Amino acid sequence: MPPTMNDSGDNIALEEQTIESEPESKVSFAGATLHLNSHQDAIPIITAIQDCPNLKCFNLEGNTLGVEAAEAISDALASKHSLTHAILKDIFTGRLKDEVPPAVRSLMKGILSSSARLVELDLSDNAFGPIGMEALAPFLESDSCEDLKILRLNNNGLGIGGGKILGRALNNLKNLEVFVCGRNRLENPGAKEIGASLSNLDNLRHIEMPQNGINLAGIEALSEAIKEKIQILNLSDNTMTTEGGRIIGEALRKTKPKLQQVNFSDCLLKKGGFSFILEAMNDTGILENLQWLDVSGNEIGGEEVVDLIVNIFGDSSKNFTGLTLNLSSNVFGEDNCSYILDELNDKVTVILEEDEGDQEEYEYPDDYLEDSTDTGGPRVDGSEEIRELVEDEATTLDELCSAFVKITTEGFNESTSSLPENVLKDSDLLIKRLIEKGPSYESAQALLSHLGLIKSEEGYHKKTRDLRGPFIALTNCRGHLKKVQVDALQFSLGRIPTATDTTGKLKHKLMQALFT
Repeated sequence: MPPTMNDSGDNIALEEQTIESEPESKVSFAGATLHLNSHQDAIPIITAIQDCPNLKCFNLEGNTLGVEAAEAISDALASKHSLTHAILKDIFTGRLKDEVPPAVRSLMKGILSSSARLVELDLSDNAFGPIGMEALAPFLESDSCEDLKILRLNNNGLGIGGGKILGRALNNLKNLEVFVCGRNRLENPGAKEIGASLSNLDNLRHIEMPQNGINLAGIEALSEAIKEKIQILNLSDNTMTTEGGRIIGEALRKTKPKLQQVNFSDCLLKKGGFSFILEAMNDTGILENLQWLDVSGNEIGGEEVVDLIVNIFGDSSKNFTGLTLNLSSNVFGEDNCSYILDELNDKVTVILEEDEGDQEEYEYPDDYLEDSTDTGGPRVDGSEEIRELVEDEATTLDELCSAFVKITTEGFNESTSSLPENVLKDSDLLIKRLIEKGPSYESAQALLSHLGLIKSEEGYHKKTRDLRGPFIALTNCRGHLKKVQVDALQFSLGRIPTATDTTGKLKHKLMQALFT
C-alpha cells in the first residue's frame, strides 16, 4: 500500500495540529448524514457555529444540503472572521442539478461576508459540474482565497468547461501549496488551462490529477507545473505514452524538484516512457529522496528495461532503502520478476504483483488505442438466438442488458483473457440495439445496473460479477456509445474500490477507450 499522500509543508501541518489541539475552534458534523432542507433543519448547525466564537474549522462532510438550509448556514458564517478551514465535501448527495449552484453561492457568500481568509477549501465528491464551477469561481477569485494553501476538488464532474473555468480562477491563488483535482473528466483542454495557471504558482508542493482523460497535449501543459518545490505528484490513470514520459523526464531534469511521492500508474508509459523518467530521476538525484514511486500497470517490460532497473537501484554508491518501488501489473515475465526481486532484495523495497507476462505478448503498436476502438466497416451478424432477441420489438432494455452480461461473463476465456469472436459480434449487436431502443440515460442506467455498478430501480445492487468479459466487449463496441453512456461508465468505473477490483488491465483499456 502506498503511503498516505499527506499535504506537504511544515506550515500546513502545524496549522492542522493547532486546530486539532483546539477543539473549541472547530465545528464538525462530519458523517452525521443530516438531510438539511429548511432553515429549521439547519438550526443545530447554526447554533453550533454561533456558540463557537473563535471558529477556525467548519466541517459539514457527508450531509446533504438544500438551498434554504445553505442560506441559513451562510448567514451564521457571515460573522466568523476567524474561519480558515472549510471542509464541504460530499454535501449535495441526492440534490437536483439546479439546487447545487445557488447552494454553493450561498455558502461562499457567507464566508466572503465575514472577510475570512481561508487556508483550506475542500469541495470534493460534489457532482456540481461546470455550472457549479461557475458558482464557485468568483469566490476563488476573491480576497477570501488570497491566502488559500489547500484546494481539493476531487470527483466533481467538472468536465472540459468546468476545468477551463477553474484554470482561470487558479490565477488568484498565489499561495496555493496543495491542489487535488482527480476524476473530473478534464481531458486535454481542461488540463491545458489548469496547467498554464499552475505553472505560475511558485509555492505549489502537491499536485494530484488522476483519472482525467488527459493525453499528450495535457501532459505537456501540466509538465510546466513541475517546479522545484513539488514534493507529491500524482497523474495516474491518464495517457502519457512514451512521448509523455520523455516530456516529464525533461521537466524533471530542468527543475530538479524535491519529489517524495510519485504516482504514474496506469499511464501507458511502456518501457520507453518509463526509461526516460527513471533516468532523469537518477541523473538529477531525485530518486534518492523519493519515498514512493508507482509505475504499475504501464506495460513495462523487456530485457533492456530490466537491466536499467537493476543497474540503477543496484548501485552500491547510492541509498534507496527509504524508497518503495511499485512495478506491479507490468509485462516483465516470471523470470525477470524473480531476477529483479533477487538483485534488489536489500537495496530497495519492490512491489511486483500480478505481472501480465512476457513483454512480447503485449508489444502493441503506437496506434494501439485507435485500433482497439475502431468502428469502421460492417459488423457481422451474431448467433441466431441473439439476432432474434435484437430484432424482436418486444425485447426490453433489461433483457438486452441481461443477455449482454450473460454471454460476456460466460464467454470469457481465463487463460487468454479474451472473448471469442462470436461473443464479440453478439455483444456488439446487443449494445447497438440497446442504444437504439431507449433514451440514452435509460439505456445507461440499465446497463450499469446489470453490471452491478449502480443500484437497480428496486434499490439494491445486483450480484457482483466478474466484469472482465463485459469490459472487453464494451471496449470493442465503444463506437456505438453516446456521450451519456460514456460519461456514466467513466464515473462508475472510477468508483470501483481498488481492493475489490480484479479487472486490472482490461478496465484500464476500457477507460482509455472511453476517454479517446
